[in-house]
Amino acid sequence: MGCHHQRFYHFKFAQKCYEQALRIYKVTLGYEHLCVARVLHNIGIMYHAKRDNGVALKCLKKSLSIRSSQTPTPDPSSISKEGEAIRAEDAALWLSIAESHCWIGKIRREKKNYTEARVCFPF
Repeated sequence: MGCHHQRFYHFKFAQKCYEQALRIYKVTLGYEHLCVARVLHNIGIMYHAKRDNGVALKCLKKSLSIRSSQTPTPDPSSISKEGEAIRAEDAALWLSIAESHCWIGKIRREKKNYTEARVCFPF
């Protein structure tokens, strides 16, 4: 529901939905669960839309921290030699980490912190 309200710029309603989801996930799944990371990520995007980049960065960095701690390190050698497919769950986690880096880099670039933004886009 939070994403729906956010799309229509109903930030007050979106924030209430996100906060309720965050409380429920933290109690039922724990503070370091990927569902908590997703809600924090969405909150960060909402604050970016509200032009509160300080809070947005804080939420996005926490989301990235949780995602990174839950994501297995890929073993490219086993994938290339044996032709194994990457598990969908692992691919989704790696993509979510990339998404977090993109948003953090975008905010840093908008704040003209080009050196810090460059760290998010190392290639």
